[in-house]
Amino acid sequence: MPVNEIRRLHVRGVLDSAAAEGYARSTIKHLLVDIASVFKDLLADEIVATDPTKHVPLPAGAKVDRRERVRVTDAEFAKLLESPTLDVELAIMAVMSRCLGGMRASDLHALDWSANTLVVVRPKTERRDTFSLPPDVRAFVEGWHWQAGEPTSGAIFPVRRGGEGRRDEGEAE
Repeated sequence: MPVNEIRRLHVRGVLDSAAAEGYARSTIKHLLVDIASVFKDLLADEIVATDPTKHVPLPAGAKVDRRERVRVTDAEFAKLLESPTLDVELAIMAVMSRCLGGMRASDLHALDWSANTLVVVRPKTERRDTFSLPPDVRAFVEGWHWQAGEPTSGAIFPVRRGGEGRRDEGEAE
């Protein structure tokens, strides 16, 4: 269907189908946000005249995920870090995430630093956050920095495998 023919009823149909297939309300909300972001760009490029996602409600019958959030205990986290098969980079990323309040992988890949300051432009929200380097992770970051060839700027954890910004093993930054 051409994008300029898409109406609210089509968007509602997609969301209702997702609910009927058993997707959680939060997943359906993410789907609506994704569709809306496409229409935002189409509007900006004057490809469509209206945004059919405006004021489309989420399906009333969509299930709500009521599972408790799983929190890793200190003992479980220590066991992870002691694993001989754990990649060093992933171990450092896990420590950073735990110490800086549960950063997403995309946040960690966007993490930049200079001196004792960490800066992340969060890809999801485009918000810029600045952190002081916590003393308990300083040794991890300094070790990783040394192992990476002591770059003077750039991402602490550039994407090395898959995705945008790909940098394969052994490839220069």
